[in-house]
Amino acid sequence: MIAIYVWADWYIGLPGDARAEFVGRQSCAQCHESQHSAWQGSHHELAMDLAKEMTVLGDFKDAELTHHGVTSRMFKRNGKFFVHTEGPDGKLSDFEVKYVFGVDPLQQYMVEFDRPADMPPDEVARLQVLRISWDTRNKRWFHLDPPDVKEKLDPTDELHWTGLAQRWNHMCADCHSTNLQKNFDVAKNQYHTTWSEIDVSCEACHGPGSLHVQLAKSGSLFWDRKRGYGLADLKDTSNVPQIQACAPCHSRRRVIAPG
Repeated sequence: MIAIYVWADWYIGLPGDARAEFVGRQSCAQCHESQHSAWQGSHHELAMDLAKEMTVLGDFKDAELTHHGVTSRMFKRNGKFFVHTEGPDGKLSDFEVKYVFGVDPLQQYMVEFDRPADMPPDEVARLQVLRISWDTRNKRWFHLDPPDVKEKLDPTDELHWTGLAQRWNHMCADCHSTNLQKNFDVAKNQYHTTWSEIDVSCEACHGPGSLHVQLAKSGSLFWDRKRGYGLADLKDTSNVPQIQACAPCHSRRRVIAPG
């Protein structure tokens, strides 16, 4: 009788149509506390964050940077961070920094454009990455010029910080956040970008973890006979799965379509 129960426990497993969903790092940390602790403070955790006192590394105490005759000023107002610099119309304006990007060897700053008043709080509109950047090693502001471009960029140039080449949603986003969905509305020419976690968390590499959590809490003697741990199989007999898990972000590439 016991043998039949054990066999059934091993055989049944997950339903064939069971689909893994993202559950968030707090679900992972309940069992993997040491791994979660090691991840905290890593470059993956600090890949992106909201702009706030504890995340902004740059000097926003009325610091200035002059580049190609344009003097930009970094300052704070009512607890928020701003950069006074050249905008898409060629005029100097104040732009609120909404997000920070990275920590070493530089930190970059992002400004949100085209956000409708009725956009849900968990969606992000068009984000542009300022070329004015903070050197985290030498503690100074500098202008991150495009490769091999030494002349002043016209505001209409795609390489200008307000142009296509500096657009977070399709140039940077999918490698700095977990479960990034660009959600570009072609008809309205508008982004409704979302993520499950703002930074590079557990499931960015291991895949969505809901089935793994379900199996771990099931009380079964076995993991799933077909799906194993219910996660991406990164520990195969070869190193190819690990390389393929890292390569989408740690290589020169461009996403053509989802998947």
